[in-house]
Amino acid sequence: MKHSRCGSSYLIATFVSFLLSTSPLLADALTVVTEVLPPYQTVTDGRLQGVTIEVMNQLLERAELDGAKITAYPWARAYNMALGQKNIAIFPMSRTQEREQKFHWIGVVVPYTEYIWGLTSRSDIKIDNLEDLYRYRIALVREDSSTQYLTQVLDPNRLNHELVIDVAQGLQLMLRGRTDLLSSSEQTLRDITADPSLLKGDNVSPLLRIDALSAGLYLAVSLDTDEAIRDRLSQALHSLKEDGSYQQILMRYGLEREGLSPPAD
Repeated sequence: MKHSRCGSSYLIATFVSFLLSTSPLLADALTVVTEVLPPYQTVTDGRLQGVTIEVMNQLLERAELDGAKITAYPWARAYNMALGQKNIAIFPMSRTQEREQKFHWIGVVVPYTEYIWGLTSRSDIKIDNLEDLYRYRIALVREDSSTQYLTQVLDPNRLNHELVIDVAQGLQLMLRGRTDLLSSSEQTLRDITADPSLLKGDNVSPLLRIDALSAGLYLAVSLDTDEAIRDRLSQALHSLKEDGSYQQILMRYGLEREGLSPPAD
């Protein structure tokens, strides 16, 4: 019996040691990708910062995956990495029908409301529903949720659109008269415009809310992601929201101004 107890103690100690050693291994295995998307993710002095970066840093720390590095890429590249590679986490991303089966969805990391925007001076533009977009030219970001959604619910052959690399480029095209419309959130437009008075002066106006894209932006992982990583991320995000840390981060960034409470997962 004495020999049996010693053997059991050894096995337990070995198992605990194994569990403790898995955290750095999982962190090394995980790659976290995003894009530069003001104000949610910005770059200052070469460092990523913003509300979603703060949420993700706390989430990774709680998940004991804080050794994983967050890297920003153009959205199309980040999206395709998450589509085709193992152990890729991507944020922030709209959860659409077209994307539903392509990822494991962890949960909402930031509230978000999507609008169709136009120049206030263009009194000739009338948008009452999505079908009205056929009458105008709209800038759409490559692989963006709004692009995928609009080309899914509308006829892409009839939708007069120009693909751009990000919202900033789309805004410039609209300001120069090369396009009529743009899809974006108010927060993003306020941060990317070089002229702070642009929106305050009502030069750009929201014409139509896209309800299907206004349920918040998610953290997701590639389908070939280890179950242990998925579980840790899910539990950590739930913990952040359960103890109020998530809401405190949102309040520091004033995101309640978009009129959204944190969506339920």
